[in-house]
Amino acid sequence: MQEREETKTTQEQVETIRKEEVVDVYGDLVQKLWNKIVITLGIVTLKAIMRRSLVMTAQRYDFLSQLEITDEGLDLATFKASVSEQERDNMKAGFEELILNLFAILAELTGEVIVNKLFKETIPLGEDN
Repeated sequence: MQEREETKTTQEQVETIRKEEVVDVYGDLVQKLWNKIVITLGIVTLKAIMRRSLVMTAQRYDFLSQLEITDEGLDLATFKASVSEQERDNMKAGFEELILNLFAILAELTGEVIVNKLFKETIPLGEDN
């Protein structure tokens, strides 16, 4: 009986680590995007665009409204500490939608000029593409 409980605890720990890794991976991607976009648009404009993207995404994934936008990008440390286990299950889908909304806003504002460049620089598609 105790062995089962220890195994379950270990499995839960592994699940938690995997979910935190999802936040880290998507956080790194958003940070890469932030660093590339801020050069062209500036901090004030990028913060406004990111805020709009967050509001749009939070309509479906309300836990993302806990993300804080700073001059350096998204503050993931505070976010990770405040997100519940249940919300962590939707983390991947939420971050994907956040990035898609960011790209959609940028495409609308720039006629896809910035989006095409960002996509090529941040999403590796292999040597042939």
